[in-house]
Amino acid sequence: MKTYVADPKIARKWYLKKRKAYKTYWIGMVMMWGALCLILLLDLSFLLRADGIEQLVEVLLLCACADILPGIAAVLGYAFIKAGGLEFLMRRPSEKCIFDEESFTLEYIPEPGSQEREPRNYYLIRHRILYQDIRSVDYEEELGRITIHGTHTILKYYQTKDSKKYADTQTITLPFSIFCRYPDFDELKDRLMGLGQNDFPAGYSHVSSSQK
Repeated sequence: MKTYVADPKIARKWYLKKRKAYKTYWIGMVMMWGALCLILLLDLSFLLRADGIEQLVEVLLLCACADILPGIAAVLGYAFIKAGGLEFLMRRPSEKCIFDEESFTLEYIPEPGSQEREPRNYYLIRHRILYQDIRSVDYEEELGRITIHGTHTILKYYQTKDSKKYADTQTITLPFSIFCRYPDFDELKDRLMGLGQNDFPAGYSHVSSSQK
């Protein structure tokens, strides 16, 4: 068995690098710095018109009123800067990839707040796919994303009030992805790409559907 554990710090570095490729980043930069420059110019113009220290309070109040609209624009610009590439951030408290003798598993603790869309309070989710069910594996370098295609099982674990643990199980054909938030991502990528070429781990024993 081989386990890879995701690191939120790596995910944040990737996000900071990739958000510059989004138009929202540059739009936000122009909005924020343009608004800040306007605030500076307005405040300087008002201060230079003051006739003395006795008008300082009046001038400061005037500056505060004049800065409201450009201040809102600066805040919106900052929001635009941070908006692009949010999918690269790791919002899950824990995420890991596990290779065992028969299958690959993506395991994670659900993102806080995501439970509002779920029928139960799940504390752990696993995407498990047998090696023999992997149809293909794609890698998108620009997105830092590995996508696995094939029939796999989603197990969503929950606990009842009497402390009994169960799992809702669903088998689907939709692909699932792993992002480059792992310290050994290149090694993880090579392993998964090998699975897409039916390069199964040593010791794996293929069992056809008719033999199950």
